Amino acid sequence: MSQNNHQPPRLIFRPPAKNTPQASEEERLRAAREKAAEYRNPKPLIPDDPASDDDKVQAIEEWADLVTKRIDEAMRRGDFDKLSGHGKPMRVDKDPFVPEDQQMAFSLLKNNDMTPVWIADRKEMLRSIEEWRAQFGRIVGEAHSAWVAASSDARRVQVRQSWERWLVRWEDEIVEINRRIALLNLKQPITQLEVYKLRLDDELRKVGMGRTLEKRAAGG
Repeated sequence: MSQNNHQPPRLIFRPPAKNTPQASEEERLRAAREKAAEYRNPKPLIPDDPASDDDKVQAIEEWADLVTKRIDEAMRRGDFDKLSGHGKPMRVDKDPFVPEDQQMAFSLLKNNDMTPVWIADRKEMLRSIEEWRAQFGRIVGEAHSAWVAASSDARRVQVRQSWERWLVRWEDEIVEINRRIALLNLKQPITQLEVYKLRLDDELRKVGMGRTLEKRAAGG
């Protein structure tokens, strides 16, 4: 007689269904609004730590203590004894072109003969501009003199062609100067010390010249 290999049916127990009233239309709308609000303003994955502010304050205090400790150690070693102006009153004259929060740093640099890089770069830029203007004025004067002294049309054509070549060259030089000025102004922390860019027409006007030699000759 063959044995029956079928397993007996499993009994599944389910809890009795609760008799819950159907949600009203108003409740469904309120739930939808809450879901929409959660979607628009999602909660942070990591909740704010109420103690984080205290930790930051403590970290700042620890850092300040460390700085004070290092300064005390340097004073005991005599690291500050050989500084320029040691034992003399510190010059505390305020620079009107330096922001209030940078006065102390600039004063320390000045008293120890240390110039910030952007100040040195600014001086170099202004020196380059003055050198360019000196050469520019000299060439303009020579060109005007040559134009006035030209005794023939052929000579005037020659002077005019040379003048036009100088105009092209000056335009290229001003482009390079203005590129350097733009880089310098980005590094300067003081907007009042901004170096203004050059314009060829303005530079010509300063020496009484237009873009053509005839205008100078007619006006002179």
